[in-house]
Amino acid sequence: MQLNKYCFSVIAAAAMVMSAQAVITESEPNNDSSTATTITRGATPWSDNGQVEFNPAGDNDWFKINLTVGETLIVQTTPLIDDFDPDTVMAIVDPSGTTVLTSDDDGGPGFGSRVAYTATATGTYYVAITGYHGGGQSALSYYTGAHSEQGPYLIEASITAPPANSWNEAADGGGDAGKLPETAQSTAATQCARTIDAIIGNLDPSDADMFAIYISDPGAFSATTVGATSFDTQLWLFDANGNGVTFNDDSGGLQSTITGQFITGPGTYYIAISSYDHDAAGCNGGEIWADTPFGVERAPDGADATSGVDSWTGTGGGSGSYTILLTGVCTTPRVSRDRCEFEGWDEDNDGGGDAGELPDVAQIITRSNATPCTTPITTVRGNLAGVEADMYVICITDPGAFQASTVGTAGFDTQLWLFNCDGTGVTFNDDAVGLQSTITGQFLTAGATYLLAISQYDYDPVDDSGNELWADTPFGVERAPDGPGAANPVAGWIGDTAGGGSYRIALQGAYFVADDGCGSGPCDVPGDTNGDCCVNDTDLLEVLLHFGEFGFGLPGDLNGDFIINDTDLLIVLLNFGNGNCNGG
Repeated sequence: MQLNKYCFSVIAAAAMVMSAQAVITESEPNNDSSTATTITRGATPWSDNGQVEFNPAGDNDWFKINLTVGETLIVQTTPLIDDFDPDTVMAIVDPSGTTVLTSDDDGGPGFGSRVAYTATATGTYYVAITGYHGGGQSALSYYTGAHSEQGPYLIEASITAPPANSWNEAADGGGDAGKLPETAQSTAATQCARTIDAIIGNLDPSDADMFAIYISDPGAFSATTVGATSFDTQLWLFDANGNGVTFNDDSGGLQSTITGQFITGPGTYYIAISSYDHDAAGCNGGEIWADTPFGVERAPDGADATSGVDSWTGTGGGSGSYTILLTGVCTTPRVSRDRCEFEGWDEDNDGGGDAGELPDVAQIITRSNATPCTTPITTVRGNLAGVEADMYVICITDPGAFQASTVGTAGFDTQLWLFNCDGTGVTFNDDAVGLQSTITGQFLTAGATYLLAISQYDYDPVDDSGNELWADTPFGVERAPDGPGAANPVAGWIGDTAGGGSYRIALQGAYFVADDGCGSGPCDVPGDTNGDCCVNDTDLLEVLLHFGEFGFGLPGDLNGDFIINDTDLLIVLLNFGNGNCNGG
């Protein structure tokens, strides 16, 4: 029965190929870029097809084709044994033959594949086709790897020219479009210098691209990626002040369409594209739109629905070239807007870049106008772009008042950690509410300077022997160190992660520190012998009880001369009452 089905499928495909006078053939071996079979193309618009096969089992098929900048190549495979055999995976590879630009598994009929790519430069590109053999399809090695698929499949290819009035992110915009209104690409120096029928660009993983456009007639406006983009897209529209207007995830399959149904009048707007599930967040860190329903175009309906876009949260799994087809749009420059004020600590703006993940490279949360261990810090905002952790130096004066949480302020599976300045662990939580985390001061013994860290699950701290400081489970419980390296300082991080993104850590009972961070001591208050950030009776008693003692590291030796004497007593008396003596 299987043989008959196979024969009929081959006969039908052969008839279709012959009737179309197809010219796509393969010349074996064509298993990599160096042996790829040339597809001879004509002038745009162009299309053709052919029957090729994996023969023997495990065969890989590579083709090469010339593209001019702005042209869109769409390639689709259809299994011919039945709907599921052979199961293909396909990628477009750059002219150097080293980088996968876009890939697809099951976007074609049955277990066939479909990719769409718009050339950002003129050159010879590669179409790599292999049999399904697990994940890792964004890696070049996947398309020269071993698999068990065998048999014939139909390959169809087409090339279309860019719309006459298109905007190219690279050629016209000069590079990567920003993801917020103040960094969006302007599409002209003056309003409505010309119409725009399409925006063509390339999206990196965990990114969004935003463009300024002018809409004069809301009833005529539409934007869609259906039929023009191969990854799972999301389309967003914001007004001139960055407030959300409309959004769609899935309109045609995994592609998106938005219209003017929620636009109240003509003006400058910002259109943005991201891959699922990289979402627009507002001033309070919440999502402007809810995640569901997927197939409906919606006005803002998320936790931060009334806020202007301030960041993006969640990891977008898709990437590659895209084309947004437009109606009712003309060019315009971006305009200034009122930004929400962020009074917390921003990893980039305040810290100057990526926070390190070990004590000696942690970002020190300090400002010239902030009093160490007295000025509160209520929010830390950052981004985990890859497999990494971010670590920050903070002051905690009252363990009972401390809390740090990502609940409702991060779109990925977080983990929160607290360490002493020497790198030894204090407390940790993975899942407090859903996949977000909360830690408290329940395992802190005193006010001091501490190291706060965030990572994605399952990226965990280890000692210098590779032993984890905390055990992996239980997930939902805040815990002191309980792993094989529990007593040791953090020396590195290990583990695979499912992806990160932007985050906010909401803080209570945390304070700015001095500019030398852990080097300043807990609060850097002269006369504070016990690190509680307050010079009081306790410190006076410490000096009096140990008056006259000699030794190294004595708490009452405030001037470091290895003896507790009149000088130390005077330091306490002169600073009595200083510091955070009222608990913040």
